[in-house]
Amino acid sequence: MNQSRSKKNGASGRAGKVILGLVLGAGAGYLVSYVAGSAGSQCMILCNQEVAIPYFAAMGILVAWR
Repeated sequence: MNQSRSKKNGASGRAGKVILGLVLGAGAGYLVSYVAGSAGSQCMILCNQEVAIPYFAAMGILVAWR
């Protein structure tokens, strides 16, 4: 019976980590794009919020998944 609980908690914990990684990554993407845009940077990934937010959210998911 302990094994089924640990599997259930493990899957639930991983989902929480992935969601947290998604939210923190998207927040970091917004912050980086805001700061880079204010500084006058020309990088297409960092300055464009429509690109930076999903990009950093995907990076957050990958880091959380590990």
